[in-house]
Amino acid sequence: HIDGLSYPEASEALGRPEGTVKAQVHRGLALLRDALAATEREESIA
Repeated sequence: HIDGLSYPEASEALGRPEGTVKAQVHRGLALLRDALAATEREESIA
């Protein structure tokens, strides 16, 4: 879910195909995961 919306609801609200919405969410989560992991590594070094 995105901000309380299902993928089909978000797809309709954004005017994009559901597959595109899912891919963008997946990509965003991966970027966030990588950024958090990098921050965690930096904090453990300091």
